Amino acid sequence: MGGCCRSVGGQRSRIVNQVDEGYLAHLRDAGISYTFAGQDGRDVGAALESLTRDFGVSRLLLEGGGTLNGAFLAASAIDEISTLVYPVVDGLAGIPSIYDHAADAPLFPAAMASLELRSHEVLEQGVVWLRYAVLHADGERSSASSV
Repeated sequence: MGGCCRSVGGQRSRIVNQVDEGYLAHLRDAGISYTFAGQDGRDVGAALESLTRDFGVSRLLLEGGGTLNGAFLAASAIDEISTLVYPVVDGLAGIPSIYDHAADAPLFPAAMASLELRSHEVLEQGVVWLRYAVLHADGERSSASSV
């Protein structure tokens, strides 16, 4: 996973993979809090439980890349998606999408969730802001907001 979280109670906090003790000592010396996301660093549920238990986090703004976003979506840990669409086309191949998830077909994030439009707004320069509620395969909204 290797993602990073924003300020938690005035402290910076990281979700980290397996790292050596020297690096963890460096983080502690710099006043940077951290938590582990399971043995392999990929357990989103364990990371969220730790953030709640150890830091009192009840809501999290996820600003990850496609891999981190896909992992949270696959774990049903996203309750809202806010996307800005810029009026440009890049056409680049091999670039990660907003949600990437490497797993078997039944675990593809799109197979587990659909979106319900909450709001839309046209901003300056033709940028469109879209906000969606996430509905999971069972038709239920995510319980992520209660984590």
